[in-house]
Amino acid sequence: MNDKIKKINSNKTLTNKEKNIAIQKLLNPSKIIQKINCDHYPYKKCDNFYFSCCNIFTNCIRCHNEINNDHSPIIKYITCKKCKLLQIPSNKCVNSSCNINFSKNYCHKCFIWTHKEIFHCDLCGFCRVGNNLFHCTNCDTCFNILYKDSHECKNISYRNEICVFCLDEVYNSQYSFSSLKCNHFVHNICLEKGIKSSIYKCPSCRKSIYNINWNSLKESIISQPLPLPDISIGDKLKTTFLGNNFFNIDDIINNDGILTYKVSLVNNPYFIGYFNEESLIKNLKKVDILCNDCEKKSNTIFHYLGNECSHCHSFNTLIIWYPFIRSFSIYIWNIF
Repeated sequence: MNDKIKKINSNKTLTNKEKNIAIQKLLNPSKIIQKINCDHYPYKKCDNFYFSCCNIFTNCIRCHNEINNDHSPIIKYITCKKCKLLQIPSNKCVNSSCNINFSKNYCHKCFIWTHKEIFHCDLCGFCRVGNNLFHCTNCDTCFNILYKDSHECKNISYRNEICVFCLDEVYNSQYSFSSLKCNHFVHNICLEKGIKSSIYKCPSCRKSIYNINWNSLKESIISQPLPLPDISIGDKLKTTFLGNNFFNIDDIINNDGILTYKVSLVNNPYFIGYFNEESLIKNLKKVDILCNDCEKKSNTIFHYLGNECSHCHSFNTLIIWYPFIRSFSIYIWNIF
């Protein structure tokens, strides 16, 4: 087959286009697939690769893998974009009258032609973008060599990890990726888009993605205090002159717009009194919250702008609605 292709290429009576047509016919044209448009490696000056593994023509390895991902690709020939000559893979056209470089960087193991700086890692089994990398055998992936001394191994293989934003793989992705504080992984480009969209929580575990300064939120809460709640029958309140004793609000008496509250002592229902509104101490509503960052529960004064964790002082919290959770659980239990 190689001899026949060399004979066609040496035939001076044929143009380069006619040579390619003849070679394609020689390689069983009934199974040839040509993919004209390809933006995977836009700056390479070669295309129309012949894959002998499955007898097809595509424009790059990634194009091949989109069609056939059940085997390892084998590139037998490539085509120069300038002179259209079919030739064995290299980074320079063999045509002496053309003699162009196909790309700035080339990997003969991965068959990648690209303008980006690349580094082939034999342990990873493919090329990564960059040239100052080191491979951590515990994490089973490559990292920037600038962080080699400060690198902390997670003792897990990165091969099965996915980006928590786009849910694509991170190990063999063309995009660089990072590990969040919560040990989940994210493409840096996805993280940048998330931050621009004011996303500060990990989509998987809801922990804060980065250290957040909550001072501006605290100032907003102080400047927008909630009004004191109305007094209703059944409330338990303290008075301004009877210490720490709690009183039940038993009845509300309205005399021409003047409200009088009939109360009884919580620990002694036989003690009955009548107070006006100024004598009763009203408190802001408190709620139980769960902090997504420290994973601890606390009880705090409710505000619609946010509720601060009393342990780590984070506002990345969730209100615990016990009645809702209980009724919802019973409803699900009844269904099943």
